[in-house]
Amino acid sequence: MRSTHVLMSGILRDMQPEAVSIEHQATTTQQTPSRSQLEKRVLRLAWPVIGENLLQTMLGVVDTILVASLGAVALAGVGAALQVIYVTTAALSALSVGVAVLVAQAYGAGRLVEAGALARQGLFWSVLIGLPITVIGLLLTPTLIGLFGLAPDVSQVGIDYLAVTMSTITTLTMMLLIGGVLRGIGDSRTPMIITAVANVINVIASAALIFGWAGLPALGAVGSAWRSVVARLIGAILLAGILWRGRNGVRAGGGGLWWPQLSVLRDILRIGMPAAVEEVLIIGAIASLTPVVATLGTIPLAAHRVAINVLSFIFTRYRLWIGSNSIGRTGRWCTASGRGPCCRADCSPLDGHLDGRTRCSIHRIC
Repeated sequence: MRSTHVLMSGILRDMQPEAVSIEHQATTTQQTPSRSQLEKRVLRLAWPVIGENLLQTMLGVVDTILVASLGAVALAGVGAALQVIYVTTAALSALSVGVAVLVAQAYGAGRLVEAGALARQGLFWSVLIGLPITVIGLLLTPTLIGLFGLAPDVSQVGIDYLAVTMSTITTLTMMLLIGGVLRGIGDSRTPMIITAVANVINVIASAALIFGWAGLPALGAVGSAWRSVVARLIGAILLAGILWRGRNGVRAGGGGLWWPQLSVLRDILRIGMPAAVEEVLIIGAIASLTPVVATLGTIPLAAHRVAINVLSFIFTRYRLWIGSNSIGRTGRWCTASGRGPCCRADCSPLDGHLDGRTRCSIHRIC
């Protein structure tokens, strides 16, 4: 992290220190937490994230029910397109995990101006990374859907759906990254609330655009994709506004660098990439089953989509998000305790209670 601290040293000069949050003050005066205390802290921070992911999973279930009413072709085409989106989202999770760690370390040490500057850097990079991915994704949409070997009618639904959904990658990247920043400063409830609001908009817009309610055009399966455009745009605007105004003494609209810094991006990716690669491998393995199932016909492929939704209710991203929150908590405690770059033993009380992905990231912080 040396490059990031060197970069941010100029920000801290000639600036009055901001008040450190209550959470930081309490953390600095406590003794080393026991195992049970750490478990309680992780669970207290993680439950809103579990709720957030439950809401996202429920949205997928509701969306599947709505699209299923259009028939097997629509359900199979949307399911194939969503596999591409899931893999893309998993890759982008590197930004969320990385920025959460950097912000958590600065926040835990009481460097609130630096934490705000890092949050702003993350916002810049979410746009600079999201826009090229959107353009490339739109250009490659027919090729990506073609990899699944679908029937022509199913393939056309998948292409139409993916072309619309790809346009939301930038706003999706912003939501992932801002959520990571907020979790890094101990606020996991706000992303959950914004997700709940976006989900309500999602369900209403999806039904209206699929079936043509309230005078809107009946777009069929593609209407389900357009609802994500509306919901993600509103969600990104709300989260960006909250972060810009500030939370727990950290605000992206504060002083500091207003130009993207490659050194910050390198630190973000160095921290977040291992977790993202593992997530891509897991979701990619599931997506690789789609071409196999497609050889059995459209109806089995539609049934496969339903089964994936049921599986997501149990599996999906819970481990990753619990891990990212425990990383934020550990990062704040390690730096706030005055130990500087903490050693492996400082983080070891969490071992055995979280998955290997989390331990790998925690030890990388250490």
